[in-house]
Amino acid sequence: MFKNLFVWLMVFPLVLLLVLFSISNREAVNVQVSLSHGIEIPLYGIFWVGLLVGFLAGWIACWFNGAGMRKKLYDLESENTHYQSKLSDAMDKQTQLKARVLDATDNQR
Repeated sequence: MFKNLFVWLMVFPLVLLLVLFSISNREAVNVQVSLSHGIEIPLYGIFWVGLLVGFLAGWIACWFNGAGMRKKLYDLESENTHYQSKLSDAMDKQTQLKARVLDATDNQR
């Protein structure tokens, strides 16, 4: 409950500020794409594009940073599968040996 309350106390004012910023900065700004071409977009558009680019750059950086852990996880899952199959084989062999021992003791009686 406290986590949800904390999120609302932090996110709601931030979203409100972003909306107010967008409403108050609607005037067009000329952005030069090349030496001869320019694009007119609202000032808040530049802000939102910058926010999106920053978000994507952070996401990509986190993805590449986690690559080592994902590889380690894959290797450990592969090793786990290997050891599970070895354990299964050993348990099957144990079951067969128990059956042999029981047959041998039944034949001796």
